[in-house]
Formats: sequence, C-alpha cells, structure tokens
Amino acid sequence: MTNLESQLKDLLALGDDFDGEGSRAPKSATVERARKSVYAICTHMKTMKQIDLGDPQVNVGPNGSVDLHWKTREYELLLNVPEGSGLRKFYYERFGKDVIKDGELI
Repeated sequence: MTNLESQLKDLLALGDDFDGEGSRAPKSATVERARKSVYAICTHMKTMKQIDLGDPQVNVGPNGSVDLHWKTREYELLLNVPEGSGLRKFYYERFGKDVIKDGELI
C-alpha cells in the first residue's frame, strides 16, 4: 500500500467527532474524490510542467472535506476537496518566483 493509500484509508476509519470537538469525518465519496484529484493533478504536473509532486500529506479539512498538501523547497500546493460536488479550492506558491495563486478547480 502506498503512503497516499494508507493516509486515505486512515481517513475512512475516522468517525464523526473524532477530535472531541464535533468535527465531521470525510465520507467515502469525498475520500474517493480526493484520490482522483491527486492522480489528476500529479499526472498534469508531470506531463505539462515536468514536476513530480509525489504523495501529498492528507488531512481532514473543515466540514468533512479533505486537505491535500504538497510542500518542497521550491513550492507549496494546498488543495481542499469539499464534501459533495463543490469546487475544489487551491493555494499555490512557488518560492523565489513571486508566484502565488489561489482559486477554484472544477
């Protein structure tokens, strides 16, 4: 099992209020959407930019969403995958290049 698959599996094992503060655990459909997002983004970056992102750090985001976080010495990318069919929000910064972007992906 890859690091990504292990992290996603761990999310599926969480129940609501897993943190004792009432947080919602991500639903299986949201985790699957996050998995597909990782593969789509990694494929795009490798093909179009020749950048190998590797596996992100995977965390529970707000309201049952999933946060995918990549960070190296050169860049940082944070993608939030919300529950349902909402737009995925992202933040991207390329260090030393003055490139900072945030927005939404379909």
